[in-house]
Amino acid sequence: MLIWLLACRHPVDVPPRPVFPTTAELTAPERAAFLALLDDVEADMATFGVPGAQVAVVLHGDRLVTASLGLRGLEDNEPVDDETRFRWASLSKSVAAAVLLQLDHEGVLSVDDAPEDWVPTFSLDDAPSPTGIVLSQMLSHTAGLPDFTRYGCDEFARLGDAFTDHTPGPQMTPPGVVWNYSNTGFTLAGAMAEAATGADWIDLVQERIFDPLQLGAVVDLAEVRADDNRASGWLANADGVPVPVGTSEVDCVLWLPPAGIWGTATDLGIWMQALLDPDPAWAELEAPHAETRNTPDTSYGYGLYVTERNDRVLLGHDGRLGGFGSAMYLVPEEGFGIAILVNGDAYPGSTALAGLDRFLGWEPDVEDWTTDPSTWGDYAGSWLDPYSLGPIEVAFTGTGLELSVPDNGLVATPMTQIAADHFSFQAEGLTLPMTFWRETPDAAPRWWVYRYGVGDALSATARTRGPTGSSPGWPAAAPEPAWVPHPSPSGGP
Repeated sequence: MLIWLLACRHPVDVPPRPVFPTTAELTAPERAAFLALLDDVEADMATFGVPGAQVAVVLHGDRLVTASLGLRGLEDNEPVDDETRFRWASLSKSVAAAVLLQLDHEGVLSVDDAPEDWVPTFSLDDAPSPTGIVLSQMLSHTAGLPDFTRYGCDEFARLGDAFTDHTPGPQMTPPGVVWNYSNTGFTLAGAMAEAATGADWIDLVQERIFDPLQLGAVVDLAEVRADDNRASGWLANADGVPVPVGTSEVDCVLWLPPAGIWGTATDLGIWMQALLDPDPAWAELEAPHAETRNTPDTSYGYGLYVTERNDRVLLGHDGRLGGFGSAMYLVPEEGFGIAILVNGDAYPGSTALAGLDRFLGWEPDVEDWTTDPSTWGDYAGSWLDPYSLGPIEVAFTGTGLELSVPDNGLVATPMTQIAADHFSFQAEGLTLPMTFWRETPDAAPRWWVYRYGVGDALSATARTRGPTGSSPGWPAAAPEPAWVPHPSPSGGP
């Protein structure tokens, strides 16, 4: 798997660290681990041009310590405080899944329901009707849905409106066959919840999660925009200088279920405590439902990744959206949780995992899942994505792989192995991941899986093209990555 740390090397002056009275509740080793974590976060902020951050750590399930660092943004130079809200990005998915599982537990809807049961206008390009998709596949990223971030973001009054006048695109793989990260599934799941209850998604989250847990988090766009104490997102420009990110392209109804929550570190800490002692209705949230194939022994539950670290179950997620980055990891057996929120061009995942190891007294759990390049011959082949990428060719050179995607101007580009069948490649300055997906462990790769396009080996053999006629190209910014359950070898945040 892969963490992107976009190389923003324009340093930011981090204001002096405030005093945190909550550290008085810690033992001496815990205090040392917490202060070391803050040192790491501040170092990352200075290195990667991140204005501000918040940190939350849950110890033994019942103690929560938080910290606020840096600035809300680089325009007003106002400090982050304990009431400053940050965008949680895809950490919101675990909240969305919890709402859907409550409705399933109450019999309002079922994880076995088809989207057409509740959103009858839903359809996909060139797919049968009904599509054969069910809610459980949408929550585990196995529905074969395209990611709507590939198609832009419009304003809609309700989630279901997004599926009334147009489709999100083609069905990229058969339902339940291939794991491929897609925000669309969570948006569609939210539309099903609205239709089943008659309530808006904002009210469902508020009444079912925020109010019972007494969280100050919000998902109401109007409330977010009116908040004078929220952080602003920042990304590096071509010169590595942080610039503010406009919010219009991401502050829309489509993003609410998959990535729409804004909250403080305290809010996120309380949510981690809830996940460490979950409501019985949420049991399936933390169960492994689908292999991701990005890293051995890593699965996806409903809104959470599930793997192991030092022989313990490790749950987690990370996110990136609109100039914000986030990471959250949980070790239920230890009652431990750690989360970092930043408003800059970095992922805090490896820093959070290093802090987790330090708090729990673990040696870093770093495994090498790469294989001998001389054995990569069966990755060579032809695939066809009739909707997005067009023809895809992978050549084996004897010592490595070269990728060609002619419709996107990619010719004989070297591929880098991340872990087992998971590789990356460079396109237009971006590091992009893909997975060679096998139907069985011993079979040749059937699918060339990339978040914004999927190649089918059988379609390539038939050499037929779909109706689109042109390729939309690579995404304008690096997409949100698959989760990395070990520190990034790059050593960044």
